[in-house]
Amino acid sequence: FVNGNLSISKANAVVTANSDTSKIYTGLAQSVSGFSATGLVNGETASVLSGVTASGASGTNAGSYTATAGVGSYNGNYTLSFVNGNLSISKANAVVTANSDTSKIYTGLAQSVSGFSATGLVNGETASVLSGVTASGSGTNAGSYNVVATGTDSNYNLTLNNGTLTINPAAPTLVSAMPALGFNAIVQLQSENLRSDWKTLNPSTTITLTQSPGTASDDAASGSAHGTRANVTMDIGTPGTLGTLGPTLQIVNGGVRLPDTMANNN
Repeated sequence: FVNGNLSISKANAVVTANSDTSKIYTGLAQSVSGFSATGLVNGETASVLSGVTASGASGTNAGSYTATAGVGSYNGNYTLSFVNGNLSISKANAVVTANSDTSKIYTGLAQSVSGFSATGLVNGETASVLSGVTASGSGTNAGSYNVVATGTDSNYNLTLNNGTLTINPAAPTLVSAMPALGFNAIVQLQSENLRSDWKTLNPSTTITLTQSPGTASDDAASGSAHGTRANVTMDIGTPGTLGTLGPTLQIVNGGVRLPDTMANNN
């Protein structure tokens, strides 16, 4: 008698590491593990592949991570081939709003506002994590200026909203002393408040004051303590809401006082 031999070769199977493409950035580590198998016979499942390793993949930041599987200690009935899986973490959504400042007053110098706030950040994160984002706006003259936010972030899809810088007109004051009667004066404006019993003028570059002597009754009405009173007409050097020719003014103690009936055009 001579023995014969029955040789049963291993079947071929494919092991594929699991994938997960549904993750969204949370600020915490996320992972995928496990595997699936095709080519198994007689209704067998992946559970027969004991010893096969599937380290999977893990990550925190938005991006793509490779999940792997390996033969490990498996030595069974299948010749295995391996296919990598994928862990995909998508960006979360957040809104960035540039800061606003509507309290500025015209000073003649450039003024600015910078910085931003953010909503929609996850896991207690603050705007400081958005290192690629900046926001700034500046202006000198009275008016409204956009504060523009720009930039991107690796973990967030950003919606960028502008802020506003508002520079309000200053309340000017007449500061140069009045010359003698019969002369014209260019009176400069400064960003200071007028005395409380003086009307407020709209900001302008210069105001031309033309004087003419007052009447005897004007002098008597002013009283000696206030010095000589004279009629003064005002012409605004640049267009303003008072028009090109203003009302009659009075010289009082070396300054200019507007009539009480003059409308406040600020």
